[in-house]
Amino acid sequence: MVMITRMPRREARFLAVTQKRRRTTNPTAPKADEFCIALDFLCACGTNGAMERVRIKVHGRVQGVFFRAHTQEKASSLGLTGWVRNTEDGGVEAMAEGDKKSLEALVSWCHSGPAAAKVNSVDVEWAKATGKYRTFSVTY
Repeated sequence: MVMITRMPRREARFLAVTQKRRRTTNPTAPKADEFCIALDFLCACGTNGAMERVRIKVHGRVQGVFFRAHTQEKASSLGLTGWVRNTEDGGVEAMAEGDKKSLEALVSWCHSGPAAAKVNSVDVEWAKATGKYRTFSVTY
């Protein structure tokens, strides 16, 4: 298996196209899923290739209104990875990684949330991405 930890966007795109061509001309070539790390990196990076991480804590009436499900849907549509969960104090907490513009869009969305939610406050903490997550999921 090929492991790629950091790769510029254009190189990841080239790698994906090259791998697709190899697979169609040579059935014994490595499977495309061996390059999933490069493709995940491509999907999560912005135009400059920089990934960031944000931890979001949402306070208010945000449990029992499908806040987690809507957050997962929104984050996935923005190409982000990470998780979202309920907290014991009645709030919702999310950890997301991806490009800054998409993360800012998620933070902005969290200030209102789904229609049934009533958001009182949102705490945001920025950090460097770790690349630990592959998808965006609801955790318990």
